[in-house]
Amino acid sequence: MGKRKAALQTNDHFFKTVFTVKQTAADFIRYLTPPEWSEQIDLDQLIIDHNNYITGKHAEIFSDVVYRAAFRNGDRNVAVAFLFEHKSEPDGRISFQLLKYLSAIWEVDLRNNLPPTLVLPIVFYQGARPWVKKPFSADFNHAPPFMEPFIPAFDYWLVSVQGTPDELILGLSDDHLLGAYLLMIKKINDREFVNTHFRCLFRYVNQHLELRQIYYSFVEFFFQYGPLAPQEVMEKLSETELSPPIKSAFMTTYDQLIQLGEEKGRAEGEARGEARGEARGEARGEARQIRKTVIRLLMKGLLTIPVIAETLEAPLEWVVEIRDQLMAEGVALTEEIRSFKEE
Repeated sequence: MGKRKAALQTNDHFFKTVFTVKQTAADFIRYLTPPEWSEQIDLDQLIIDHNNYITGKHAEIFSDVVYRAAFRNGDRNVAVAFLFEHKSEPDGRISFQLLKYLSAIWEVDLRNNLPPTLVLPIVFYQGARPWVKKPFSADFNHAPPFMEPFIPAFDYWLVSVQGTPDELILGLSDDHLLGAYLLMIKKINDREFVNTHFRCLFRYVNQHLELRQIYYSFVEFFFQYGPLAPQEVMEKLSETELSPPIKSAFMTTYDQLIQLGEEKGRAEGEARGEARGEARGEARGEARQIRKTVIRLLMKGLLTIPVIAETLEAPLEWVVEIRDQLMAEGVALTEEIRSFKEE
């Protein structure tokens, strides 16, 4: 599995871990969309939609979390689709992808003999370059006037992480998971901010230790994307006041990264031994050792399957196969590990 694919899946994991918390979705609508959305949508009745509307290559374009809700007047239902854009640059053809995505939602409705749901698509963009929206019809700007009624017309709500004011994000980051998430993904590459405000990045999860999966996802994302080397992170941790569970999450993740690095180094050493004529026995030993490491990491459940595969340079399908064997044996695994599906 390539590094880009692993990075996308880590981003996907972090996004979904945060946005499957109903309060995050409600806060997003309340603070980052037009006022009439929260005035007319009953945010107390948000229900997550577990259908899979993204398949194939679309998974490389965006991740999604969809909620269903009712309007306050009760006359219609609405689907709010949060679409996390993976690209670091504006996508001028996203309307075509959105059209396929909206159609997938309506196909599920029709298959279940339901009226098509009104959909509010939200594109969540993390790149630095400005994204200038254009209507779907702009791609058909040479069409004669009589063709205009036959060109689809729809819109989407765009939220740029980099374009969201720091004041708003910082105002939310202490008391809202949404704010903590926005702060992390906006400032993750800002070395000066990270060095100066390291504790600020983890303030929310430090106050909500009951959210174990959440704070581990913050730590994993920071190690994966942050500007500090692992040793720098540990030095920063030693001088920062954080609760023992958060520090433990850092230590556990750090130890696993070191352990994975050692496994990789051992595998490389055994590969060199193979060139000296010791291939067969050492290859078997390498496979056994890596398999043990995979099993240990799957059972701990602190790293995602894509991260385990990428770090050990093991085939993703092999790690999934080991996961399936553990499940068949009745081994207790986290929901994240059990539910992972290879694209």
